[in-house]
Amino acid sequence: MSNPTSKASLRSSFISQIQALSDHQIRRYMAALNSGTFNYFRPPTSDWSGDLFDLVGIAEAFKRLEQEQDFQSTASSGGVQGDYILTTLQGDFLAVLERAFRARHQTSVRTRIHAAARYRGHGFPTGVMQLGMQGYLEWLEKQAKEQRG
Repeated sequence: MSNPTSKASLRSSFISQIQALSDHQIRRYMAALNSGTFNYFRPPTSDWSGDLFDLVGIAEAFKRLEQEQDFQSTASSGGVQGDYILTTLQGDFLAVLERAFRARHQTSVRTRIHAAARYRGHGFPTGVMQLGMQGYLEWLEKQAKEQRG
């Protein structure tokens, strides 16, 4: 049986986003010193039109196809554990960047609706507060008391 070999790589979709963020931070730095103008972050050029109302198309600017292919290759062809970490961190970073970009450009109505849904979910007896946090602490309390006796 042969030893597994690495299947994943640092991908261009990730590297281009990191470079765009770094360039953006330098522009912010220069603007803070009155040595340049500040512009909001824009993702690197992609298949997305740049139209902020193209909610489906925005995903093209943050696509994770390369990472998904690396993950599939690692899983099906016997990659190494580091491949999963490399692939997952890149994909998670791109997903977080996409959510932040979308959140910055959403309308006030969308913001209120999302917040209302979150508040409603938090208030449910099976939500994050009562079942989640309180339920977890009740379980911990039960475990602790069982260990004493």
